[in-house]
Amino acid sequence: METKELLSSLYELVENTIIYPDAVNDDTDVRTIINSLLRHLPDEALKEINWTNGWSSQMCVKSRGFLKSRITKKVQENYPLETLTQWYAQEGSGKRSLAMSQFRRRFDCFCPDEQKGILLTVFEYGSFTDSFWASKKAKMQWRQEYEEYLANLWTETDIKNRHMHELSKIVLECMPDEFIIQHKWPLAKELGYHNVCIKVGKYPGFQIEWDRMSFPEQLYVKAKLDIDVDHYETELQIYRYLYENAHIRRMPGRYDRGIGHDDPLLFNIYGMEHIIWAIGKFGMHEALFRLYDFTYIVKNEPLCHSFENMARIIKEKIAQYGLQENILNFEELNEK
Repeated sequence: METKELLSSLYELVENTIIYPDAVNDDTDVRTIINSLLRHLPDEALKEINWTNGWSSQMCVKSRGFLKSRITKKVQENYPLETLTQWYAQEGSGKRSLAMSQFRRRFDCFCPDEQKGILLTVFEYGSFTDSFWASKKAKMQWRQEYEEYLANLWTETDIKNRHMHELSKIVLECMPDEFIIQHKWPLAKELGYHNVCIKVGKYPGFQIEWDRMSFPEQLYVKAKLDIDVDHYETELQIYRYLYENAHIRRMPGRYDRGIGHDDPLLFNIYGMEHIIWAIGKFGMHEALFRLYDFTYIVKNEPLCHSFENMARIIKEKIAQYGLQENILNFEELNEK
């Protein structure tokens, strides 16, 4: 068929045989036939499929897509690393953005020593955005030479900067303990005091201020730092914590539709993820089994269909059987 005749027939097919608006995209048979017709049309014919000629929006989008797929992408030249470094370091070169784009695109292709040179160059001459990128890359292969740059970048960054949280994580992970201790309060404000303690808690002379942490955070830090705890007393504290905090959600808004047997009960209470991880690390296996049984009992209550009711039932069960005072009472609860 001639191109003009083919377009006319295609237009008629689209207009007259499609019985609902989205068939061009949603009906597999129609879509397959139309795509086969469009795929090999000449560019000029595809350009004729437009709104001014009365074609539907779906067909116009399709024709533009086939035209776009035929555009040959320009092959980007890979400049020598030495040239890119010179361009980036020279403020008036006019090619700093080109150099940075190649640093980003080709970074993983360079050897470790070349990567180190790139990162030091970006740290030395780069903007905050470029230096932040360099910080994330440096974290993967940290070297002592990066410390001064990261310290300056972090201390000079506005606390309201949207990247401050992630940058603080890099500082906590990579910087030496002395720096962390010196800046423990700004880091604690951004990441939580318990995370700072986990990093430098074993540093000689560092005193952990336990009263600055919640019970779940205290337990988590002790587990991370291999600090022994009394298993029986810890289990009592867990039920005391549940009694006082069962109404505090870890993820506000989650499970508003109700709580079923497949939905997390304990993990939806703030801090319980740390507690469960910690008692596993302490080897409190019987406590974990009892906690599972307690969860099962609560979920089987007929009114446990919302977070609010669940919190109330948790408190009632703990109070009824005195689990804050004597874990042995759990056997009586389990029999019920």
